[in-house]
Amino acid sequence: MVSGCGVKLFILKFMRILTVKSLVILLFILFLFSCHKKSNLEQALELAGNNRTEMENVLQHYNQNPCDSLKYKAACFLIENMKYKFSFTKDTNNQWIIKSDIKEMRDSLLINHIDNVFMAENYQWTKRIPFPDFCEYLLPYRMGNEPLENWMPVYRKYLSAAIDSLSAKNLSDSAVCAYLITTLFTSNTLRSFSNVTDPIPSSLLDMKDLDCRLYAMLGCYVMQTLGIPVAWDFTPQWANRSMGHDWNVLLSSKRPIPFLFGDQTPFGEHFTNERKCYDKLAKVYRRTFEIQQNSLALLNIKEDIPPFFNDTYFKDVSEFYFTPFNVKVKFTIPPPKKKKIAYIMVFDNTKWQPIHWAKIKGRKATFANMAAGCMYIVMYYHANQFFPASNPFYINDSGNIEYIKANQKEPITISLFRKYPDVRMRTFCKEMIGGCFQASNNEKIRDNDKHFKDMDVLYAIEKVPEVKWYDIKVNNPKKYRYVRYWSGFGGWGNMAEIEFYTSNEGQPEKLSGKIIGTEPNYITDGTTRSLAFDGDPLTYFVEYDSNGAWVGLDLGTPQLIDSIRFLPRNDDNNIRIGDEYELMYWDKGKWISLGKQKAKDYVLHYMNVPENALYLLHDNTRGAEERIFTYENGKQVWW
Repeated sequence: MVSGCGVKLFILKFMRILTVKSLVILLFILFLFSCHKKSNLEQALELAGNNRTEMENVLQHYNQNPCDSLKYKAACFLIENMKYKFSFTKDTNNQWIIKSDIKEMRDSLLINHIDNVFMAENYQWTKRIPFPDFCEYLLPYRMGNEPLENWMPVYRKYLSAAIDSLSAKNLSDSAVCAYLITTLFTSNTLRSFSNVTDPIPSSLLDMKDLDCRLYAMLGCYVMQTLGIPVAWDFTPQWANRSMGHDWNVLLSSKRPIPFLFGDQTPFGEHFTNERKCYDKLAKVYRRTFEIQQNSLALLNIKEDIPPFFNDTYFKDVSEFYFTPFNVKVKFTIPPPKKKKIAYIMVFDNTKWQPIHWAKIKGRKATFANMAAGCMYIVMYYHANQFFPASNPFYINDSGNIEYIKANQKEPITISLFRKYPDVRMRTFCKEMIGGCFQASNNEKIRDNDKHFKDMDVLYAIEKVPEVKWYDIKVNNPKKYRYVRYWSGFGGWGNMAEIEFYTSNEGQPEKLSGKIIGTEPNYITDGTTRSLAFDGDPLTYFVEYDSNGAWVGLDLGTPQLIDSIRFLPRNDDNNIRIGDEYELMYWDKGKWISLGKQKAKDYVLHYMNVPENALYLLHDNTRGAEERIFTYENGKQVWW
């Protein structure tokens, strides 16, 4: 028999021999694999099929002269990364079809574009940037899924006068950008642009009132024409309201500057403190031309993924906009079928929307670079539907998860005043401080007495009013012919509805008369006077006068003013008497109704409500805006 020590020695010798042989074999296999592994360029050329010759013509064009070595590298970058680029077009049956760039691109179009890009280096405001940044932010021939076009000469011609003017000045790239925003590309309206495909690039120069996506595209085209690198950043979904947002970022300045053509804020203030108060970012991505190899679409996970994540051309840049946290979420609900990927969601006013993904490990998943102060939930994706995996939760300022789980054992009573947050409306309400309701018998008021002489104050607004109806009792025995609301010096009005009442045998009687108010001026046209008396809470009086905007009634004869009712400018999301409402709460992966009730007052009271739940209030009569909320310390807390 072989002793124990002998056995050990034998095994060690065998393992050493096996390891050496295995290593040789492994190295040989890797050598063979490396010899046959195709480069990204070769893969793209093969994918081009019958169009390969066009792509090879471009490479050959720039490979003949050593002076074109950078252009050759630029051509390689574009060809390697156009594999998944495409545009939409309509076939003979008027049906939308996809046209692949790698199969459709003509050599002349690509050569012309590359030459035009390198021409932009001659402007005095351009700066040397690393070649990878040059390729990503100055070289791309397309921004979205628009039809292919040799667009840069069109933009250069359009901008020629501005280029000549700017070239005569010693301006920085940020100054050039600011000039273009404030002079050439301004708008007071952002609208939705609904179409299957993005418009041809040159057409953007003639379009008015674009949506934020098309303004971001326009920003890329313009700045790229001028040799100024900008990025296109976006959030797929705001965390506290509907829709997402797109914008540009100037990269070559001392600090990245977000901006957007058509914006109403000064250059550099696209994300001001005011906007941050209104709109919460939970995730921010950057559109790229380079294929992102770590994108979900390229992971080959062999399960359905949401359409948004089928895009291979965006990357996470959340850390540039907020302090990010990596959060590990526990699952409380199993998937309908075994899954490898989970999705973190935010609410868009009607449903949960995915904004990020993570691999599932056990019954948990860790989501990278998430924002604090937002309400989330994690879900699975199966058969084109989302299925809940966790309870709703938010991330506190320390980066820790706070789960929201309905407590059925300790029901509470809650009082509800709105179905949607009033953050934006509160801005207008703040402007009403100092305004007041006045009355007079001075005949000059008919001629717009700007000095407001001989006026008695019936009621003054001394603190920020809430976005709701106010009923004000007037304790004044005098009778007045003229009654009005005055905004205060420099005010705009911002009054949705005004009603004056007298008393008729102890019953309130609404007064009527000729509408009078601020005369038309260079800022407004004076047409909003009647809107304060039209009975529509969504229309409003807004005019401007340095001495104070005002609107009121000529009652014809003096009347006793017993009371005043008024409604500040609003979004009609406060509780409306007569509307039917339904309160929902989230539990075990679904919304559960707590019953319907018709509003008899400007507040709704619900009893036997589960504590610590996530709620949603429907108005079944009218309106579309609704928002999730919790109930804390007797108040609605919006998310």
